[in-house]
Amino acid sequence: TTSFLIATVVSMSTTCRHLPAFWTVIVVTWLSCILPDPQVRPRISRISHFPISKKVYTPITGLPKPIFHSHSYLLGYAACHRLSASDVDGAVNVSTLPLYHGFGLLAPCLALSVGMPVALFAATTIPTGPSVATLLRSAGATSLMTVPSIIEELFLLDKGVQQLKGLRFVAVGGAPMKHSVAKPLAEAGVALLNHWGVTEIGAIAPIVIPSPDYDWRFLRLRDDIGLRAESVNGDPEGDDGSYRLVGCAPGSDVEFVVQDLLITNPARPNQEFRIAGRADDLIVLATGEKVRPTALEAAVSEHPL
Repeated sequence: TTSFLIATVVSMSTTCRHLPAFWTVIVVTWLSCILPDPQVRPRISRISHFPISKKVYTPITGLPKPIFHSHSYLLGYAACHRLSASDVDGAVNVSTLPLYHGFGLLAPCLALSVGMPVALFAATTIPTGPSVATLLRSAGATSLMTVPSIIEELFLLDKGVQQLKGLRFVAVGGAPMKHSVAKPLAEAGVALLNHWGVTEIGAIAPIVIPSPDYDWRFLRLRDDIGLRAESVNGDPEGDDGSYRLVGCAPGSDVEFVVQDLLITNPARPNQEFRIAGRADDLIVLATGEKVRPTALEAAVSEHPL
């Protein structure tokens, strides 16, 4: 395990030389879990909850705000999976996400925790559908972590659907997938996996190889970090059947309420949800009627123009 860890860090740090502090944090937190020497572990564990921070841009002001986390926050990404040894045997994962993004942390953290090698684009490259298709082939990839826009480009490529069908899972996050793209992909046998995360808590939808009965429209919540879904306004049925997610970041006891409104999957209540909009998206018309613009936005985004 230690040999693999060192080899992975060395190979990745060669490409990501501008992120030495990032890899130092990962190595320190990972070693605190695997080092057997009792004289070493206490020295590392003393800094495992030392606060670090990262700045994120808010959609309202466009200005960065500090989000403070402990080093154990990164371990939350390393444990965000339900993969067996056979699931990662011979696996190679491709990620199109930048390493400063929460979703971007997931692939390298899984490489360190479960030994699933990851192929990343150079920091100077903006991934596109064709370049992702090329990397999938050259790396012999068995899985992909990406965003909806890349999926749409791959969907339109010749043999793009066939290429995606050959992957064990295609984890998509950052924004909702277009129904006109995701539905035919799922029907063609592509193993779409809805992923979700928030900066304040971390990754909250585990990476799994989807079962045949998995519904790509819903997110499956983790059950190992104390997440809970609360109905809106305290109504047992929720406001229009909607819920909010409440949880704490690893290493913290401060609860954070996610402002996304969730609708539970009737087939798996309180386990799987789909995002129905935001609590702050409500529009009150002059007549007093309340309208959520999510459905209107989805209809506009589906238009070919």
